[in-house]
Amino acid sequence: MRLLVEKAGPEYIIGGGSDSVPLHLINYLKPKISEIDLLGGLSKWTEIGPPEQGYTYTKINNNETKTFWSIDEIREYLFSRNPDIIHSHTPGYKLDEYNKELDKPYIYTEHSMSWIDEDNYLFDDADLITTVTNYAAEEIVKKNPKKYGKKLLIVPNSTHFTNYRNNPTVINLSENLKKYYAPNNEKIVLTVARLQEDKGVFELSEAITELIEEGENIKFVYTGIVPDEDSKERMLNIFRSKNMDGKVVFNGKIPEGNEEYMAALYKCADIFALPSDGTFENFPVSLLEALSMETPSVIGNQGGPKEVFVDQGLAVGVVPRDVHSIKRGIEFIFNNYEQEKERAILSSRIIEKYYHTDFITDIWTKIYEKLINDKQTVLESCPFKEVDKWLME
Repeated sequence: MRLLVEKAGPEYIIGGGSDSVPLHLINYLKPKISEIDLLGGLSKWTEIGPPEQGYTYTKINNNETKTFWSIDEIREYLFSRNPDIIHSHTPGYKLDEYNKELDKPYIYTEHSMSWIDEDNYLFDDADLITTVTNYAAEEIVKKNPKKYGKKLLIVPNSTHFTNYRNNPTVINLSENLKKYYAPNNEKIVLTVARLQEDKGVFELSEAITELIEEGENIKFVYTGIVPDEDSKERMLNIFRSKNMDGKVVFNGKIPEGNEEYMAALYKCADIFALPSDGTFENFPVSLLEALSMETPSVIGNQGGPKEVFVDQGLAVGVVPRDVHSIKRGIEFIFNNYEQEKERAILSSRIIEKYYHTDFITDIWTKIYEKLINDKQTVLESCPFKEVDKWLME
C-alpha cells in the first residue's frame, strides 16, 4: 500500500492540528504501512504561490524529501507517485482537484470547526469524510444529511504521552521545572494553547489574578504559539495592572522535538486549564497530553471539549471565557485536590486504552485497507458514528 498524506504546512512545519495530527499519526503508521508519502504546503492559502519553505514531498519510509517551487511541478511529481489511497488533512481547491484526478480512494479529515462552513467542495468530492468528534460530525451532516451522513466517520485524535507518565527522565525534569517555576511553593496553573481570543486565555488570566487577590499562591505558566505581540502584551498587562508581574511566566512556543520537556511541563503543573470557546474548539490534543501526565484539568464545557472530556468525566467543565466560572473551576480543583488527582489518574488510564496513537492508527490502517479493497461497497455500508462496528464487518 502506498498512502499519500497531505498536511497544511511544508515538511515538519507545525501551524495547527492540520499539521501536528498527520505528522504524529505518520510516526505510528510507518511500521504498519509499506510506503507513506507526505505532501506538505499545498493548501488553499498557498495555491497562488508556494510558502517560504516551498511545497515539500517526502517519502517517509526512505526519509527522502524533495522541495518544489511551482504548483505544476508538485502536481507532476504527485501523479508520478500514483498513491493507492489519499488522506488529506487540509483544505485546498487545487489539492482537491488533483485528488479527484488521481481517482483513488480519497479521505478528507476535518480538524477545524471554523472551516466547516467553507469546506463543502471537500465534503462533496471526498470518498470518505472523517472528523474527531460527534459535535463536528453533526455540524457537517446538517449541511447535507442525505449525502454527507452516508460517508462520514468519527475517528478521534490521539496521543502517546502516556508513554512518558512513568519515565524517570521526565519525572526528574518535572521536579526541576516545579522548583524553577514555583520557588515559593506556588500552585502552577498551566495553559498550552495558541494565544488567541477563543482559547479563553485572557479570561483565565483575569480569573487567576482574582484568586491571587483572595489569597491563593498561584503561578500562571503560559506556553504556546503567539500570533502577534499585541496579544502577548494584553495577557501580560492583566498581571501588570495588579502588580503581579512575578505571578506569570510567558514561555511562547516550545520548539518541535521537545516531547520529554513538554511531558515534564504538563507533569509539573498542579492544574491544566483551557477554558476555550467550543464554537471553534473541536478536540484539543493538549488536554489529552496533560491528562496523560495525570494533571487535573479544566476545560470549556461546550462543543467538542464538553463531549470528549466533560461528559466522559475526564476533566472539570467551566463556562467558556467566563471569568467567574473559570475561577470557580480552578478553586474547585484546589479544594478537592486528592479526588481530582484520582480523577486525572483514571483519565490517564482511559486515554492510554482508547486514545493512544498505536490504537488509533490501527483503526486508520483498517480504514485504508477497506477502502482500497472495495471502495464502493465500503462507502455504501459506512455508518455515521459507528466506526468500530463498520471495521468489524
